[in-house]
Amino acid sequence: MAGTWQLAIGTAVRPSIVYALFADARLRTGQPASVVDVLQPVRGRLATDDGLEKRLALAYAMTGRHEEALPLLDDYLVRHATDQEALYAAMLARYNISSRANVPLSDAERAKVVGYVRAYTGPQRALLTRYLSALTP
Repeated sequence: MAGTWQLAIGTAVRPSIVYALFADARLRTGQPASVVDVLQPVRGRLATDDGLEKRLALAYAMTGRHEEALPLLDDYLVRHATDQEALYAAMLARYNISSRANVPLSDAERAKVVGYVRAYTGPQRALLTRYLSALTP
């Protein structure tokens, strides 16, 4: 299906809404890989669209590509520091990266985690608070 979308969209940049509608539909139906397939090639041309950046980052995270998701999420959160979905996704990505590599967080990464946990007020707050307490010596 992503291939069909890519053929229909062609090589010309379409309005952001076209990509947003596609991404939202595919994320809702549990098909994040197709979101990556369609948004990744146009990312540079639509770099000023925070909504598409977030959708691509979420698709990366949902497909286990945390190393690619995290920089996008961190960048997005500079401008949207209270976006609960992005905060949670960034925390999960950071956790997956550090635990998979079995490498402790740097001081800068730990500072981001502290800020993200403080800003997060969603239903997973207790889980994120426990993660933060496990990082604190």
